[in-house]
Amino acid sequence: MTFTGAGTDEFIVGGGLTITATIDGGGVLSGGTFSISGNVTDTDASTSYSGVLVSGTIADYGIIDIGILGGTDLADFQMEATAGSMLSRFGGVGGDVSVLMALEGSSFSGSFAGAWTADRAKGDIAPPPSAPTLPPHTIGFWMNHPEVWPVSSMAICGNTLNQAELISVLGASPRGDVTIIMARQLIAAKLGVASGNTCALTSDAEAWLCSHGGIGASRKKWDGGEPLKNALDQFNNGGACAIP
Repeated sequence: MTFTGAGTDEFIVGGGLTITATIDGGGVLSGGTFSISGNVTDTDASTSYSGVLVSGTIADYGIIDIGILGGTDLADFQMEATAGSMLSRFGGVGGDVSVLMALEGSSFSGSFAGAWTADRAKGDIAPPPSAPTLPPHTIGFWMNHPEVWPVSSMAICGNTLNQAELISVLGASPRGDVTIIMARQLIAAKLGVASGNTCALTSDAEAWLCSHGGIGASRKKWDGGEPLKNALDQFNNGGACAIP
C-alpha cells in the first residue's frame, strides 16, 4: 500500500485478500464482496492498522486476457468500502477501493462460460486514480477498441447488454431498420458520456428508441427521431451535442 503519492510502499503482513464476485457466462457482474485483512504500518504517519483493514462490496470489474499475447492476465476490481480499521483512509463508508492484480499462471481465455484458475495473484491496493477522460468517438472506434471502454455493460430500454452484445449491435447491418441505426449511435454516445463527456440528448434518444419498440423493432420510418440520431452522430464525431 502507498498511503500518499510520495509515500513509502508498505506491505500487508500476515493477512489476505478475499474477493467473491457473481459473474454470469456473459461476463455481467451482479454482486459480490471483498475483505482485506492483516497488519500494515503507515511509517510516514507512524500509524498502524490491523484486523480487517477494509471490506465492502464490488461495484465493477475488468479482466483482460493478455495470456494469448504471451503476457500475464490482469484483473481490476473497483469496490465500495463499508467497514474496516482503515475505512477512513478510503473516504469512509462508500469510499472507493481499487485492486489491480496480475494473475500469474492464469487459464482465463477471455470467456466466462467455463471455470478458470490462476496459480497466484499479486498487485496494488489503493483508492482508484481518476479515470482519464476520452473524447467522444465514432461507432467504428468503440467497436474496434473494446479495451478502452469505460464500462463493461450498458442498460438500454430496461435491458442490460454486456460488451459482446453491445459490439454486436454496433456492427449490425441496419437494413433500413431505424431502431438499429439509432441504437448504434446511442451506444457510442453513451460510451462517450461514460468516458467523462456530456450529452443530455442521450436520454431523449433512448426514450425515442424505447417508445418505438427497442433495438431491432424493424421500423422503417423515423417518426421524429432522425434529428436526435443526427445530433448523436455529430457528438460522436467530436461535434456539439445539439440538434443540428
